[in-house]
Amino acid sequence: DNPINLICLIDISGSMGLGFENVATKPFLDFIETLHQDSVLTLFTFNHNIKEVYTKEKIESIDKDNIKTALKPGGGTYFWGSILNVLEKWPEYSTTDNENMKSLFLVITDGADGASTDEELDKFTEMSSSCWNDINCYFMHPPTLNGSSLLNLPEGQCLAFDNDEQHTEAAINGLSGLVAQYSRNPGDDE
Repeated sequence: DNPINLICLIDISGSMGLGFENVATKPFLDFIETLHQDSVLTLFTFNHNIKEVYTKEKIESIDKDNIKTALKPGGGTYFWGSILNVLEKWPEYSTTDNENMKSLFLVITDGADGASTDEELDKFTEMSSSCWNDINCYFMHPPTLNGSSLLNLPEGQCLAFDNDEQHTEAAINGLSGLVAQYSRNPGDDE
């Protein structure tokens, strides 16, 4: 399959943790292993604030230990403000040197926001009515959240997982198949 430009926003709040390990760590590392080696990754983590870990780093150059450290859980959930931060700078993150490389936005969280302002939520709500026309986004969340309603996304772009490694791994395996299909250019062999 073809390389993609992957932009990820991953929850590292305390509820994502199993001891010192984020439930998404191993599945996420396994997932990026399935990507074409010329793919690039921009990775953000969020708890009570947002942090940029990588910016358009080639998959082959990614330091897995750095990701394990970055995904260590703790803190609250600054969801709306974090997603808004990425969406407001989307043209910057989605532009690559390879004009044929498709961009994909992946959001992983297990809970409701506890740190964003009403103004940030209102701004996201306003943006989400049209932003998904131009941004291909997949949202991984627990079945207790209505992901489609929460982000105003089509249901097919929401992957539910229970907050344990087995279910998260299954959701990411499903995502791997979707990404492989998405990365193919029109006219590529099916």
